[in-house]
Amino acid sequence: MTQNFRRWVLFISMGLIFLGFGLIGVVFLHDLFKGQTIQLGPFDWSFILIGHLIIVISYLNYTFAKKRAHSLQISKIHYVSAFTIVLLGASLIYIWKINKNYKIHFDAWSIGISVQDDVLQASILQAQYHQILKASDVTDVTALFVADPILFEQNGIYYLFFEVLNARTQQGDIGVATSTNGLDWHYERIVLDEKFHLSYPYVFEWNGSIYMVPESAEDESVRLYKATQFPYEWQLEKKMIQDTALVDPTLFEHDGHWWLFAGNKNNDALYLYYADQTLTNWTLHPKNPIVQSNKKYARPAGNVIQTKEHLVRLAQDDAEYYGQQTWAFQINQLTLTDYEEQLLFEKPILKGNMHWNQKGMHTFSSLKMENGKWLVAVDGF
Repeated sequence: MTQNFRRWVLFISMGLIFLGFGLIGVVFLHDLFKGQTIQLGPFDWSFILIGHLIIVISYLNYTFAKKRAHSLQISKIHYVSAFTIVLLGASLIYIWKINKNYKIHFDAWSIGISVQDDVLQASILQAQYHQILKASDVTDVTALFVADPILFEQNGIYYLFFEVLNARTQQGDIGVATSTNGLDWHYERIVLDEKFHLSYPYVFEWNGSIYMVPESAEDESVRLYKATQFPYEWQLEKKMIQDTALVDPTLFEHDGHWWLFAGNKNNDALYLYYADQTLTNWTLHPKNPIVQSNKKYARPAGNVIQTKEHLVRLAQDDAEYYGQQTWAFQINQLTLTDYEEQLLFEKPILKGNMHWNQKGMHTFSSLKMENGKWLVAVDGF
């Protein structure tokens, strides 16, 4: 074996090692997230790209060295070329396959904001959302992305609660940002961190206290937290629903009852629960599942919008891929025995339309301001 050929074999081996770390790590992350969408960060991509570069450089080094030495062996060059092409092709096919099977996002989610006169009409006309928060704005942990924004207002201060995907733990924590005008935002810190994945932090006021219901499907529960020092400190008040993995639980009050929409982990069914004013004894609605075998309209996508005319439910479209776009449904009937809804618009209420959110959007949180306008927070990638 010649020195150049040994050098080529060494470089190929190094390239395969880097590719292995990058690509096998993807499978590990997928298993860790139990089938949910995962995110490739810069660290993962660096291994994958370095692996490809090493393979290409090793091939070029070998062929040019042979030419300089005037010892070109056509058959061996053909073998080297064929093997290099097979390696590169196989790695690209593998990336395509795991993207298809494991639903990997190669771009990071971030959060945008908009002030609108009419929350529904402006959104269906594809309002422009200004990007206000991304992973690099998180200062107390290394974040892979930020998503699931939920708005809340108290004493003239606007609060934005959201999921922070922690790069170290590979799980979602809950962070908060603040604003005095709704347009300029300052990241504060992580306010809730559990041993399991958290996201979609629905925050509301009830009986003089402030509460949060984040998604905690990994714990197979719907957990109610109470603010002990708003907005930074929270304690578990109780588990409202146990032994059930529900995604994106969305609470709202209507007609003397509390109601809760939640999806399943397959994103193709929607369930409705109701309870009395004590937020206990949650009961499954007799019309369940409200949506069945439909990834286009099932999973919740933000707070229920209550206007003078309608109650509006939001649904994220996961039919083609996770977080593609968001639809609005008008709730026509909501009682303890009946439920009816209809698609409010023929077009999605959220759809990517700018450089930071061109591929997908899946959360729409709205808040009516004192001046009558609507503050809307969204996420996209």
